[in-house]
Amino acid sequence: MKKYMNQVKWKLALPRDVKKRVMADLKTSIQSRMEAGQTREQIMTELGTPAEVAAELNEQMKEFAYTRSPWRWACLAVAVISGLTLIYKGVVNLLVAAITFTERQSVGIIGGADGPTAIFVTQAPESAAYSVLMAALILVMSLVGFYYLGHMRKK
Repeated sequence: MKKYMNQVKWKLALPRDVKKRVMADLKTSIQSRMEAGQTREQIMTELGTPAEVAAELNEQMKEFAYTRSPWRWACLAVAVISGLTLIYKGVVNLLVAAITFTERQSVGIIGGADGPTAIFVTQAPESAAYSVLMAALILVMSLVGFYYLGHMRKK
């Protein structure tokens, strides 16, 4: 019976608080039927499959149901792209750092006692760490957007 209840709960497209109340009512209904002498098989036959029960409950509680925005797929696409970027930049930066570690820290100083001293850096400061951080930030934000756009309440 617990498996049946979990399947019904999984298929409900309702907010957590409403889903909890609906599941408590369904559990009470099943318990009262069992106390009246019905068997589990009879109760399941009367109620129907978990998908049927969930569909009926979703229909009855449609004013509380979630709507799914089509923009959530755009968020998922951005998440995939930023995840791939994150993996690519992470792997490439690790390989480049392993191969050219000594060259990346080269600094040249030109000058003397009689004039201004110039410091030349052979490579620009690390911007790869920032791009990896930005890709990670975009990944997290787009996954959060995907979740929330998939669980919006109707107005």
